[in-house]
Amino acid sequence: MSTFKSALAGLALALSSSIALAHSDHGDVMPITQKQASSASEAVLKSLVETKKLNASWQTQKVPTTTLKNLKSEKVWESVYFNEKEKEPGKQHLYVYFDEMGSFLGAGHEPIKE
Repeated sequence: MSTFKSALAGLALALSSSIALAHSDHGDVMPITQKQASSASEAVLKSLVETKKLNASWQTQKVPTTTLKNLKSEKVWESVYFNEKEKEPGKQHLYVYFDEMGSFLGAGHEPIKE
């Protein structure tokens, strides 16, 4: 009997979540602004430091240079950080990318080639 109750509860939850998400006000998705892209890249940088994928010296970096670029026939926000404390010259820059709608695309020490 408990399996039946669990299945019934699961079905009720599954149906209620789809009903809750079905509303008429989905609206148009707007592209993010430069300020939003910059803030999002700061959150990515913080996460990379917290997960030890970047050393702690990156945590003190200032607000990045963020520009909208046309890469591979799509618009992409590129935020560029520079860390003079990084000993390896090839790793002194960090590039963080978001698509025009704000989805995270990736981060690395080399820019995406156009």
